Amino acid sequence: MLEQATVGVVIPACNMADCLDRALCSLAMQTQPAEEVVVVDDGSQDATYAVAHRWRGVLPIKVIRHEHRCGIGAARATGIAALNTELVAQLDADDFVTPGHLATLRRTYLERPGLISPRPLHWYGGLKLSVDRTHDARPLPGVGHLDQLLMRNYVLVGALYSRRLYEDVGGYRDRNITYAEDWDLWLRMVNAGAQVAKPVEHTYVYRTGFPSYSNGLNWDVADIEVLDRFLAEIESLGGAVRDDTARYLRVAKFALLGRMGKGYLTRAASVTLDFAAAAMAEACLGNAGSLTAAAQDPDLGLLLLTRNPDNTENLLLLSFDQPGVLIRARVQDDRMKVVEVSDNSLQVSYPVLQPVAADEKFDAVSRSIATGRPWENLFDGRTLS
Repeated sequence: MLEQATVGVVIPACNMADCLDRALCSLAMQTQPAEEVVVVDDGSQDATYAVAHRWRGVLPIKVIRHEHRCGIGAARATGIAALNTELVAQLDADDFVTPGHLATLRRTYLERPGLISPRPLHWYGGLKLSVDRTHDARPLPGVGHLDQLLMRNYVLVGALYSRRLYEDVGGYRDRNITYAEDWDLWLRMVNAGAQVAKPVEHTYVYRTGFPSYSNGLNWDVADIEVLDRFLAEIESLGGAVRDDTARYLRVAKFALLGRMGKGYLTRAASVTLDFAAAAMAEACLGNAGSLTAAAQDPDLGLLLLTRNPDNTENLLLLSFDQPGVLIRARVQDDRMKVVEVSDNSLQVSYPVLQPVAADEKFDAVSRSIATGRPWENLFDGRTLS
């Protein structure tokens, strides 16, 4: 029965002796404790292993050591394999949780079984805490969870899920994944039918600005790695993808376009514009700039790179089927900054590609997606239909 489902917590740790006590202390203070805790020392060169062992007798803890560093995904896989519980909760060694964290995740799972993402607080040291609006705003109602997850990983690393779901989708991959190994797993879980649910309370404290597994990694490169893998495997994937392969191909490629900017043109086929396409491009450009490169992607459309009189660049995405610009973006440091979105099927993508400067703007965009209202361009005041 779900009410009696046991919870095990997995903590991968590499050179985390300075902060592991805080994470374990937060588990010892839970109002509904975990039945098991597994710490995997992933080849640490400090006292991580000894620190974890000190908690025997306080927590139902098991400490496992990798002699050589294998990576955070492999460490989590080792920890999960050592659990005997029905539910798995993740916790990173440099983070910690509030006393009601596990009780909140259990309750949410009981109400909506699936992939449970806690709501995080960002801790910058000292007394400064802030709400993480990026994770809070997803998933949006009325929009497919897989579509949204392809565009942005909105499931926190400290998620809770069933052991059965984990095993059904193949768990953490054996291959070495540079970063976003959790996003790779979430995509497979959601594609298999798991719905993402989030509690109301903020119970997971995510440390920012401290040494961690992810420090020094290029997030764009790693995100591209995950999306490329999804695209490479899409024909063999079942679940939601099987029902609408073309749709998820398009969303995943658009997610890549957002991270690669004009670099995506090197992947698409270079083209010489025929008369109709050239006329369309000229009509879209007007007097705003000159065409410098063109490429076509069978799932996205026609990509045009233009240079403005002030030497700045725009990237336009045009439909093969009808005149008009689907996406108009400025290129800044080779990345896209979206200015216009007139393609309704890509509306969910817009906040992902445009860094939002203020919470009220983020909320306005989120509400417009959820309610289906016309897009408000938050940068030049125009309304997009």
